[in-house]
Amino acid sequence: MKRATITIPDELNSAVERYIDAQDAPPSLTAVVQAALRRYMADEGYLRTRKRLRPEAAVKGSAAVGEQRSLEAELIAGLNSGEPITMDDSYWEAKRANLIRGHAKRANLR
Repeated sequence: MKRATITIPDELNSAVERYIDAQDAPPSLTAVVQAALRRYMADEGYLRTRKRLRPEAAVKGSAAVGEQRSLEAELIAGLNSGEPITMDDSYWEAKRANLIRGHAKRANLR
């Protein structure tokens, strides 16, 4: 693991301190900086990450609350997007066969 010394401008330091103080279980400064750097690198396309919703981290007024509402809206839209699908054995067999055909097709293109 690489160790780095950084200088944080006063206004950014104040924001970081407010963030840490607002958490039920305050993270270390290192954890906050690593998370911020990880998010920045992912947003810039240099780091692949899995998006996940952490409702327990949703503090009133935080971005996580907005993300949770957005996810809930997407889930409701999905539920209302059409006729329901019965996911029985025949559904999964068809899905599996379709995936195998797709992989075989891509393998033949190489």
